[in-house]
Amino acid sequence: MQPIPTWWFVLVVVRRAGRYLLVQERKFGQSWYVPAGRVDPGEDVCAAARRETREETGIEVELDGVLAVEHLPAREAQAARLRLWLTAHPLDPAAEPKQRPDAESLGARWVALAELPRYPLRAPELRSWLQYVDAGGAVAPVNLLRLEGAPHPDGTRPGRPPHPEDSLPQSAAGPQRGSG
Repeated sequence: MQPIPTWWFVLVVVRRAGRYLLVQERKFGQSWYVPAGRVDPGEDVCAAARRETREETGIEVELDGVLAVEHLPAREAQAARLRLWLTAHPLDPAAEPKQRPDAESLGARWVALAELPRYPLRAPELRSWLQYVDAGGAVAPVNLLRLEGAPHPDGTRPGRPPHPEDSLPQSAAGPQRGSG
């Protein structure tokens, strides 16, 4: 059996004071969407979410939580797709998104839910996700997303009993034992 190629995508719902960060895309008919994009080879999903948001909007963000992981299985010769929906907030609450078009987007704006009808959205799912977040829908903690073999949130490492080095920062603890 051959491995199934799988593309990972991140979609980031960034909220500031009841407004949501939308991107006017260069492709997809110049419609509006949340910052989103494919995870690059060798890149972790959290880094990809921060990168895509920065590239498309000019805003640096801190990830807050996980809304959903969506899977579209492969069909015949196509690759499978995994989409990771995340929530975030801007690191600088006063930061304004870029307005000048570039290779990544035509611009970005903070938009209130009541203003959404004025924006041609790339997909109807976007409105429902923003409404879900706005209504206080369940969001899983972002620390669910870890690199394989990374310490548990309590500092212990998977697959072995706690070790005194577990409480040290990775740079101070040296290389991880038993990785692989």
